[in-house]
Amino acid sequence: MSIEVQRRYGTTEEHETFTGALAEITIDTDKKVVVVHDGITAGGFTQDNARKILNKNIDIADFTGLDGYILAYDETEDKFYLKKDDGGGGGGLGWYSITGLVWYSITGVSQSNIAVV
Repeated sequence: MSIEVQRRYGTTEEHETFTGALAEITIDTDKKVVVVHDGITAGGFTQDNARKILNKNIDIADFTGLDGYILAYDETEDKFYLKKDDGGGGGGLGWYSITGLVWYSITGVSQSNIAVV
């Protein structure tokens, strides 16, 4: 017996007021695109916009266990890395290719793009 899996779907107008659960995927039947939701933003993010920064402020002091390091993003390489926050750059500790995540910015840090995972 085969199993059928169905995702939620709706028109562009319906999506504009719908706030899906974190990581929920829906289909916009007007635009014929996949929409990714973050549990906060009404309308979610289409494939083209899902990787844009959401401009949420997070205090670096909220992170523990990685004192002196930040999770930085290199837009050219489309990769994340741990970076020593010494004010002068340097200190990359490894690269990880991560796509399709929600982005947040950290206030007061020069490399300000991180992903909440």
